[in-house]
Amino acid sequence: MKCARYGRWGIAAALAALATASPSSAQSLQGFQCTGAPDIAWEKQIAGCTEAIKSSGLDAQNLAPAYKNRGNAYYFTKDYDRAIADYTTAVKLDPSYAHAFNDRGVAYRAKGDYDRAIADYDQTLRLDPLDAEAFKNRGTAFGLKEDYSRSISDYDRAITLRPDYAGAFTGRGVSYAAMGDTAHAMADFDAALKFDPDFALALYWRGTLKKEQGDAAGGAADLAAAAKLDPNLGKQ
Repeated sequence: MKCARYGRWGIAAALAALATASPSSAQSLQGFQCTGAPDIAWEKQIAGCTEAIKSSGLDAQNLAPAYKNRGNAYYFTKDYDRAIADYTTAVKLDPSYAHAFNDRGVAYRAKGDYDRAIADYDQTLRLDPLDAEAFKNRGTAFGLKEDYSRSISDYDRAITLRPDYAGAFTGRGVSYAAMGDTAHAMADFDAALKFDPDFALALYWRGTLKKEQGDAAGGAADLAAAAKLDPNLGKQ
């Protein structure tokens, strides 16, 4: 049953904030400034990865990572269609490329296509059954579909694989909050902040929950700390 607070708390936006791409760079692509990680400006990476892809000196082993890394750059500049096209090319070149399936799922999630996102996370987990991030991302997608039981189950598995996974604790707490289970939600936000005291989303949610429970001062303190870390939280 959908929690009455769903709209006011912005649960969909909060869950969406948990789903982020997980770029893994190919070392030999460094010279092209094509790492897929935020160490180089994304626009430079688009140009660098494009040069790498067109380069006759790039071996077949690094071609799929070049497409995936450019996909990451497109994703983080919010060009989701181009990101999906590059991730698709990457998995065609290397059908065992679990990270590319995961990241394509993240891009589909950003477009609101939760079913395709879940299908990609399913494939990621077929290729790598111990991928905690894929379980967390699939849990987020199920949460966005308001399938909170399956969402919590996936977050459980992510936490089992990575017991200090602040993002999974936060996501599970959001799903518990959506179901009206404030005790478990608060415990999860506390756990997330134990492992990562500067996790802005956990601070935001714990502050929101404290205010709901009548702790105005505690809630305000958490929300202020969250806003300092991420001024955009709560504005979606």
